[in-house]
Amino acid sequence: MLKTAKDEFGVEREQVLVTAQSLMHDHVPANKLGLSSAWIARRGGHCEVEGVTYTFQFPSMGAMADALEAESHNSDNS
Repeated sequence: MLKTAKDEFGVEREQVLVTAQSLMHDHVPANKLGLSSAWIARRGGHCEVEGVTYTFQFPSMGAMADALEAESHNSDNS
């Protein structure tokens, strides 16, 4: 996947953000690959998986989109 992203789209691994709800099925593999990730912690997000980390946490995809838009506006005004 990372090779295809780089070869076909010029996307470096540092530009990849795994965005998903499942800590076990998405964030554990992202951790193993050294990728940044955003956990969509729907319904309170009370799941615990030992040793898993994530770069960002949002309660919904909408909240993530709002944060991205706010960040974009902040960087435009800098």
